[in-house]
Amino acid sequence: MAELEGRTKNISIDAKQLERMIESRARDMVQLLGRHIPQTRQLLRLLINGRIVCRPFDDERGKGYEITATGLMPAYSGRWR
Repeated sequence: MAELEGRTKNISIDAKQLERMIESRARDMVQLLGRHIPQTRQLLRLLINGRIVCRPFDDERGKGYEITATGLMPAYSGRWR
């Protein structure tokens, strides 16, 4: 442990590359969940407490859905297109 004290590791992060990677992984996850509907529903029942409210919108933001739910991820309130 004494050897590690005072050492730092500098890393370089390309924000655009990281954003593309996260978006790609999110698309992969959505596709995977879409192929396994019964398991996806079961997972959502474990994570979400109560109802999922989906409100369609078609305005200056574009066209899509606002999704609101409470549960283990209460901070998430997003939209899907």
